[in-house]
Amino acid sequence: MKSDSVKRSIVIVEDEVLLALDLEMIAEEVGYSVIGQAAKKSEAIATIDKGRPDLCLIDVHLLDGPTGVDVARHAVENTDALVVFVTANRAALPDDLAGAYGVIAKPYTVSGMREALAHLMKIINQEVDRADQTPIELRAAG
Repeated sequence: MKSDSVKRSIVIVEDEVLLALDLEMIAEEVGYSVIGQAAKKSEAIATIDKGRPDLCLIDVHLLDGPTGVDVARHAVENTDALVVFVTANRAALPDDLAGAYGVIAKPYTVSGMREALAHLMKIINQEVDRADQTPIELRAAG
């Protein structure tokens, strides 16, 4: 178990620049260190492989198409990162969520996203047992 004093890292995979910047701001407020943003599959995989983040927030539709599911599957299979989709298109996700922990629906509120990221931090810090949690729809609508 990592110490609470360790700053947790996050990668944001989002093709809409303003949303990515918004997520970065919220994540930093909660206490994450944003180690990268990516808008395409190849950038996202390279950023995740290089940074080895604690958390990946991934949109389904990126600049190169609906490749977010591939990015999530790569992160789940090749890192210990907690992977969460942030999408307006829940129907585009496979039933197994590509191994991701859950989904945050767009649109979200700042306060709702802040609460969701704080909850995910507790899971990463093992304050909440991940094995007892099932993949969920994280409420970030407010």
